[in-house]
Amino acid sequence: VYDHVMPNGIALTLEESAAVADKLSAINTRVEEMSLKFFTGEESLENYDKFVAELDSMGLQDVLDIHQAAYDRYLER
Repeated sequence: VYDHVMPNGIALTLEESAAVADKLSAINTRVEEMSLKFFTGEESLENYDKFVAELDSMGLQDVLDIHQAAYDRYLER
């Protein structure tokens, strides 16, 4: 079903979990809203780059960095 998933055994610290939960909830909600608008044509695909920039301003890169750090710790075991 999913081509890319985090392997079992990868754990976020408590601080990482809190940061990810706060940001990812808002990000996921926005992605769902905008996906529907893009699919139905309510939002022009010309605005896609603006949408991606909005996700970045919401902390998407922070979420990716946190997951990368957890994955790196997993590989060091």
